[in-house]
Amino acid sequence: MNVDDYTDLTLNNGTLAVFIGLDDWSRPLYKINHNGKDITLCCTEMDGTYLHTISADWGEPIAPVRNEFQPMNPQPEQTTSE
Repeated sequence: MNVDDYTDLTLNNGTLAVFIGLDDWSRPLYKINHNGKDITLCCTEMDGTYLHTISADWGEPIAPVRNEFQPMNPQPEQTTSE
C-alpha cells in the first residue's frame, strides 16, 4: 500500500485513530488520545486492520490492543467538509 492509501480509523469504542505516517518497516502508525494521554499504535498487518501498542525506544510492536481499541470492520463512511 502507498502512504496515500491510508486514512484515519474509527475504533470499536468510537475513538478516532489518526493516521500519522509509516514507520521504518512501512507499518502504518496511528495516534489516539486515551484518558488525556497520546498513544501511538501500529498495524502489523500493514493494512489498518489490527492494532498493536509499540515500544517507545525501538518502535517495535509489543502487544495487540483490546478489542474496544481495534478498528471497526467495516469502517463507517468518512465524510469530508468543504
